[in-house]
Amino acid sequence: MEVGLRGALTKQINDNETADLLGSGLLEVFATPALVAFVENTCWKSIDEFLEEGQTTVGTNITLDHLKANLPGDEITCFSEIVEIDGKKIVFEFEVKNID
Repeated sequence: MEVGLRGALTKQINDNETADLLGSGLLEVFATPALVAFVENTCWKSIDEFLEEGQTTVGTNITLDHLKANLPGDEITCFSEIVEIDGKKIVFEFEVKNID
């Protein structure tokens, strides 16, 4: 694992990931908490092969601007890149894009 390692995941937004169902708003749009989980999953999966059996990652800080309301059925991709490694601390940059 090294700085510059990139990852990407694509998903279709599910009906059960909306703000109204997750309690983060009243609209039937992709919820910010679901977006955070998707980003964390992308970052984790991008380095999973480098972790020893039984090891995992845990997010401790995230800065995110949720700029677009996506609907269930929309397809999105998260791109991640390691920008810093300091001992056990791994810093990622990420971007999520709508595929449509």
